[in-house]
Amino acid sequence: MGDRLEAALKNSPTAPTDFSVVVQGPANDLLTGTVASIRRVLPGAQLIVSTWKGAEVAGLDADEVVLNDDPGSANYRAWDGSDSGKPFNTNRMITSTRSGLTHAERPWAIKLRNDTPLHHDGFVEWIGVHADRHPDLRVFEERLLTASIATRPSSTMAGYLFHPSDCVHIGRTSDVRRLWNAPLVDEATNAAWLRGRPKPDPELIAGNWARYFNEQILWLSCLRRHGFDIDYEHAGLHRDDQAHQSDLSIVNNFVVLEPWQLGIGFPKFTTITRQVSLWQYLWFDEWSRLYEGHCVALPTGTATQ
Repeated sequence: MGDRLEAALKNSPTAPTDFSVVVQGPANDLLTGTVASIRRVLPGAQLIVSTWKGAEVAGLDADEVVLNDDPGSANYRAWDGSDSGKPFNTNRMITSTRSGLTHAERPWAIKLRNDTPLHHDGFVEWIGVHADRHPDLRVFEERLLTASIATRPSSTMAGYLFHPSDCVHIGRTSDVRRLWNAPLVDEATNAAWLRGRPKPDPELIAGNWARYFNEQILWLSCLRRHGFDIDYEHAGLHRDDQAHQSDLSIVNNFVVLEPWQLGIGFPKFTTITRQVSLWQYLWFDEWSRLYEGHCVALPTGTATQ
């Protein structure tokens, strides 16, 4: 192991007790299974469940249960402008994740959905490994690990820029908090924003539409809160400079890993992944090419550690 990699790993977690795990979402059988999987894979980790007031949580094997007021949700719009019936849940995600993280006491944090069980702790092997950073668009002290599931590649999903997954985040607790310390949004306005405006090119964006999708709301908010001027008015736009900025922002702040590398299950997405073309997700091989191009192969003197 080289000196640089040893330095990157010297402060990495060494035991399950180094982690606080925040599981957010409704209290149901999926949550119970996810909690059980965490206890099995990470014995001794601090386990926090963040759900809604009125939820049935008796007997749930968690160290802390946070009961939040449900902020409610507006729905996406269909292409004809009608109500799609599919909720955003942006404010629900922000509320439950942010409040759960306030209870995290360990130096490393894992944010999971209620339907993303742990299968093994392979994610630990990836913490700190990719240490080269570009000096621009750097938000976190260290990269967060996230999932290929729901991370969109600019090369093939051109209308979905600034779209890292919101399903799972693993990293320093301070960095995970930095991402999720987002203000709540006006979901109804976001859903109706394109009404009366030209619709995005259907070749660039398909399905339900809004100004931004959940993942974009979270990441654009984080970038802009940290002083970066992001010129991206709505989903469905694509310019080369925007795509470059999107790629750099993601590769410089996240390591995008596949489910088997993370050791995390995504049962909700299994059928979807089988039905859609694989080019709709950013896979590790493509992330690695972006990492080499944006963060390793830099002009002399520009790389940072």
